Amino acid sequence: MSVIRIKIEPKVIIDAVLKSNRDMEEVKERYRNFDKWINKELDPTFNQLNELSRFLRVPFGYLLLETPVTEEIPLLQFRTVDTDAIQKPSRELIDTIHDMERKQAWLRDIYNSEGRGKLDFVGSLRVDKDTDQLLIAERIRAIMGLEKNWYEKANSRLSTFQLLRTRLSENGIMIMQNGIALNNTHRPLNINEFRAFTLIDEFAPLIFINSLDTQNGKAFSLLHELVHIFFGRDSLYNDDLTFRNKYTNPLEIICNKVSGELIAPMDVFVTYWEKDYRHLGQSEKIAVIADEFRVSKIVIARKALDKRFINRHKYMEVVDIVRKEFELSRRKEKRSGGGNAINNVLSRIDRNFLRTLINSVQSGNIQHTEAYRLAGVGRGVFEEMMTRLKGVR
Repeated sequence: MSVIRIKIEPKVIIDAVLKSNRDMEEVKERYRNFDKWINKELDPTFNQLNELSRFLRVPFGYLLLETPVTEEIPLLQFRTVDTDAIQKPSRELIDTIHDMERKQAWLRDIYNSEGRGKLDFVGSLRVDKDTDQLLIAERIRAIMGLEKNWYEKANSRLSTFQLLRTRLSENGIMIMQNGIALNNTHRPLNINEFRAFTLIDEFAPLIFINSLDTQNGKAFSLLHELVHIFFGRDSLYNDDLTFRNKYTNPLEIICNKVSGELIAPMDVFVTYWEKDYRHLGQSEKIAVIADEFRVSKIVIARKALDKRFINRHKYMEVVDIVRKEFELSRRKEKRSGGGNAINNVLSRIDRNFLRTLINSVQSGNIQHTEAYRLAGVGRGVFEEMMTRLKGVR
């Protein structure tokens, strides 16, 4: 039987490798004739090209084009910090954005067919008008139904992130989270590339959280993205809260200040700093106050820096400590295993989205196979989730 070889355009293959974030040397080692393909000395076989498309995580058809695909990702222009990681987005980030766009579009269509109205708070703030973080925080708390000391309700069983996620979901905001792309365990998301993103929609605004972050980190990202929804601006949040004087978008300054105010009100923080913990050193004081607010030490250190209670050197010292603690916790999590499969899926998907999807299946408005695709799970897992949520609306 003759071997089927496929004509390819070298610049298309090279572009696919670069966009995949795979190391070129790794590709060459895996495909020993890769240089010959690129130099047009030998054409790859159909099977080789098909396997290469899977390895690079690009559609097979992309590799057959005459010119590289220019993939427009509008969300990239809304990145928080102008970093190299976002200049060349990974396939994992791109695929996750597209997946969330599909889910949002489906839910928006359902809401429109049901005659639901727009969410008034989406885009209700203006960048050129609303600049007082205290007033903005007060407004957001009132609309979201958050008390000023909402964080006190968090405990070992209910994290600040879970508490916030539930409240925002109750107000019509889709909260999705995952640590892998398209539920593929071989495609982990990169916490250094992004922590969260927001897709603005007046009917179904969506916040996606990178679940590889800490619980405290996810809570802060969630509040940061919530402020973006009030301003009606898409967001790709990749800020590690390292001290910077310049952001790609001035809106990020006010969003960070408001989210910091929402999670740890300044007047309460100052009271703690100046009265309750005066006997402690700066680092100890930051750690204790962070526990009071159930928040990252970085957030408290930033407040202390803004109030000139500490200098920039101390702030960066705290950032460095938190980073090391985070890396240690990530290594422990990797050794601990993956947990319950159904619970993992339920934690990834917004409950309102899932309930709406289940109702659509039960009413015959969507085929089962399409529902499985939207949920990103197989038949067995989807039916188990239907059982778990039976009767819950």
